[in-house]
Amino acid sequence: EIREEEKIKSAMCIPLSVRDKVIGVISVNRLIKPLDYTTEDLGLLSLFASQAASALANAELYSKAESRIRELTKINEITQSLNSIITEEEEVFNLITDALNEIINIDFCSILLHKSEDNNWLWIKTPYKIPEKMIIEIRDKLLNIFTDLSDISISPEHLSIDIKDKSGALKGRDFKSFLALPLVVHGNVFGLVNISNFAEKAFNQDSLRVISTLVNTAAISFQNVKLYRGMRQKVSELSTLFEVGKTISSTLDLEKVLTL
Repeated sequence: EIREEEKIKSAMCIPLSVRDKVIGVISVNRLIKPLDYTTEDLGLLSLFASQAASALANAELYSKAESRIRELTKINEITQSLNSIITEEEEVFNLITDALNEIINIDFCSILLHKSEDNNWLWIKTPYKIPEKMIIEIRDKLLNIFTDLSDISISPEHLSIDIKDKSGALKGRDFKSFLALPLVVHGNVFGLVNISNFAEKAFNQDSLRVISTLVNTAAISFQNVKLYRGMRQKVSELSTLFEVGKTISSTLDLEKVLTL
């Protein structure tokens, strides 16, 4: 701490640089003894600055590597979970939102899913009590984005909204960062994943990479749920036809056949 009555008598400043890029500055000062720093002092400080800059750069690289490993581990876990047998779209939603929140720490996440003309869902997960007005604004924004990307218009009346985990007070805050990515399979857009944050510029290239990976995995999982449901329906139909055919062929009585 430098008091107001104290004045710097001597000072040296050396840039902290790594591969010709300045990442900081180190400064040393003398307040009491009016001695000038020497060339030897400058050389020692330069040597220290070089070592400090390398250490800081290595620490930053190590921190990024650790963060990347955590991301990849979580992505691997969620991918394995999504590759298991999932029978409902809501299961996919819960897995994706939990993973996104763990990796990126988001304030709001929603998934818009178009299933048919009169069967569409907007699942929302947030730790806050979102006002109805904000829900409507987000809903309309997502519907407009979805229409622009897919040429499919969803009527708000045909959209079911399910909000989860709304507990904490919002206190009049507004979302400053908004990101929406399409759910695409074979070139067809059938939904959107949206995440929002109260902080400005909350998403960067690294977070976009993670989100894109999870969204692509989610798109395939949603499609698998649809295929599984169709296969289950087809199996049920074929089983019924088989049982009916077996029962009908077991009698020659015309009245019983017609009744069956």
